[in-house]
Amino acid sequence: MAEKEIILELDYRISPEDFYTFSVRSMNRQYAARAKKTNFTGILKLLVGILVLGYVIYARQTAMIQSPLMNEVVLVLAVVIFGYGVYCFSYYRWIFPYLVKKYARSGYKNSSYLQNPIRLRFYSTGFDEESEQNTLSFRWQQFSRVVLEEDIYMLELREGGRTLLIPRHALEEEKFLLDELIRTVCGKYKLPLDTTY
Repeated sequence: MAEKEIILELDYRISPEDFYTFSVRSMNRQYAARAKKTNFTGILKLLVGILVLGYVIYARQTAMIQSPLMNEVVLVLAVVIFGYGVYCFSYYRWIFPYLVKKYARSGYKNSSYLQNPIRLRFYSTGFDEESEQNTLSFRWQQFSRVVLEEDIYMLELREGGRTLLIPRHALEEEKFLLDELIRTVCGKYKLPLDTTY
């Protein structure tokens, strides 16, 4: 049957680095609004903490606060506000990427799908994905968009929240055939071909 005539066949593996890159992109996209809000509140808390600490230092030097207990309470409050500000400010810059990397490492280690070879057979209407676990068939209409970022194709399904990864660097000459096929499919099925996940 013409519909099932194989146009292109690819064999590849998803490396831990590929999965980490995708995980970072996915998490950044998912938490972008929260990260912006947390960064903003972190900066505010840092500024308030600095102001209160400055006030406490000034008040101690000028003996403005007579009560030693009140002096200590204000100092502790200033340190807590400043510390929380540092935490909020640094969470999505340094802590979050570390947690994503840890999650990606664990997710990769526990997934036989990610660790084993994947074969894709492309047809005019879609493709079959064959892995150690099973064979799944996809039609191009099931996808909402295709993203090519950092040499990895990410095919985003409309439903179910799944994104299929095809690392271009894991392919040989077939990567140029894949590029041509993806461009043709995106044009024919009106799928956006984005450069940012």
